[in-house]
Amino acid sequence: MAWGFRYDGIHSANKGVHSVTDVRRSILPPVTARTLDTPGRPGVYYQGFDYGAREIQVDIILAESTLESLRSRVRNLAAWLRPDDTPRPLVFDDEPELTWYAVLSGDTNLEEIVTVGRGTLTFLCPEPYAIGPERVLTIADGATVTAQGTADTYPIIRATVQRDITFLSIGTVDRYVLLGTPSEVEQASVPPYERIMSDELTTTEGWVDGLDADGGLVAGTMTSNGNEFVVADYGIGSGWHGPALQKGLPELVQDFRVTMWVQAINGKAEVGRVEAYLLDQTGAIIGKIGLADKYAGRDEMWGIARAGNLANGTYIINEYGDRRGVWNDFYGVLRIGRVGNTWEAYIAKYDPVKRVYHTRRLRRWTDTKGRWTAPLARVQLHAGAYGENPPMSVRILSVTVERVNKLQLSDVPIIAGPGDEIEIDCERFAVRLNGEHALELLDPSSQFFVLRPGEPVTFDVSPPGAATVELRYRERWL
Repeated sequence: MAWGFRYDGIHSANKGVHSVTDVRRSILPPVTARTLDTPGRPGVYYQGFDYGAREIQVDIILAESTLESLRSRVRNLAAWLRPDDTPRPLVFDDEPELTWYAVLSGDTNLEEIVTVGRGTLTFLCPEPYAIGPERVLTIADGATVTAQGTADTYPIIRATVQRDITFLSIGTVDRYVLLGTPSEVEQASVPPYERIMSDELTTTEGWVDGLDADGGLVAGTMTSNGNEFVVADYGIGSGWHGPALQKGLPELVQDFRVTMWVQAINGKAEVGRVEAYLLDQTGAIIGKIGLADKYAGRDEMWGIARAGNLANGTYIINEYGDRRGVWNDFYGVLRIGRVGNTWEAYIAKYDPVKRVYHTRRLRRWTDTKGRWTAPLARVQLHAGAYGENPPMSVRILSVTVERVNKLQLSDVPIIAGPGDEIEIDCERFAVRLNGEHALELLDPSSQFFVLRPGEPVTFDVSPPGAATVELRYRERWL
């Protein structure tokens, strides 16, 4: 294979680049000094510097047997290199361990001499660093890490919790990140949420047929395939129709949150909905949350969350998200809860590769008239189709009901328990608990830290042994 470069995972030789004759990478990206000019004082105050975007120029040669094949090769090259919404990885053969993130910029004129083309590609790197491979280290209290590279590196810390904790502190000599609150020995540690029901839906045992669904018929059959609930049969109906199963809670719950994990795949032809209903002791609906695609001939998923019933309730969420279609082909979480007379609804997609929630919506509503305050007694799961329209593909993966505990002023809340994962992202100043944003856990005195090239860093991890802690980072090179 000819010497060249790899862009967006494809080598230049595989795109017909006969040879790369020169690559021009500057010693440093453009440097701009930050200064402050004070009237009456000679000169300026120097306040540091900023790096600008870096440009990398690559001279290439294309060689083909005919003029027609040369023009065809140029068009294929254009389709491969054309800019996208985000920079793409660029790797040169002489530095295979380093990755730039770049977009094509400027003129791309090609000098054609018979069947040979010569030109210069200019890549713009908004981030002026080359990034090394990811390094993953397990650290404990007292561990020392030395990062290489030629620029500061911002690590990501992932802690898998082994026992209930009220705080987690990760620190270096001069900085630390503190989540939660350390408790005194005389203080009670109280979980803010306590599970009343947690069902992975591996069986329908304990579930009974539902009785009512908004504006439609309960019909057909919902079963478990051993991993989740799926629809075996939607039944027959001219409007909304489909199966529903409900399950009683072991106790009545006044302050609660209900979480349902679902996958709902919709297309332009499909129409459907998937919902969780909240029922009181009499079986009356006191709230619901779900997803629905009500459009035949258009794929547009809506999120729906409501306090109360269909006739008199108030919608907390009733929309398609930030823009039409962002909740299509949904995989993620639907959550609705109530504390006192305040309702909260949350809808978010989940990326299992990056382990983060995205495309989120969080809304609150206060029931000032106290209309929907009955205790939660049962949960009903429903999937629906409309008329003879093809239904969307629905999988209900799990459902959890938690009681929201009322903490006393002297109580210290437990922030995480066994199996929970806490992520601290020092570059984006972000904290996540099980993939969800949890910046509210961050103590105001915290300072996110960096790994400076060649400088050993000794970590302080507290409480000792409470979590398995991974340090992830990619060294950066100027």
